[in-house]
Amino acid sequence: MRSIADTADIVHDVVLRSLHRVGSIGAENDRALAAYLAEGVRNRIRDEHRRLARRGFAGELSPSLADDRPTPFELAAHEQLERRYRAALERLTPADRALIVGHVELDYTHDQLALMTGRTRNAARMALHRAIRRLAEAMRHD
Repeated sequence: MRSIADTADIVHDVVLRSLHRVGSIGAENDRALAAYLAEGVRNRIRDEHRRLARRGFAGELSPSLADDRPTPFELAAHEQLERRYRAALERLTPADRALIVGHVELDYTHDQLALMTGRTRNAARMALHRAIRRLAEAMRHD
């Protein structure tokens, strides 16, 4: 219950709500006023219990309930990035495009890129690095 409504907050709320009714309470002394406020606090706690019973406890959700699917925002952001990638890729030379598609989309290793382009492994790796840099630059201007 304390995680839902802190005790001090309940007391504070009861006192504030009672201030505008002080004249009509009919409390002849301090003890009568204290009894009135105590009953107000008890009533407010009962209200919190009823509210909790209606809505249930807002505890932590089990990780097994988590939805691993992307959110609509993530889907939209991915689609936008995909469009920018495709548009930038089209502006590159066929050689750069082949290196990037081979590595990024087909998951070719540097050795496979070397065989594909007729270069050494290190030359293919450096050519891929430069192609990716040109792709990033093209995507920035999209």
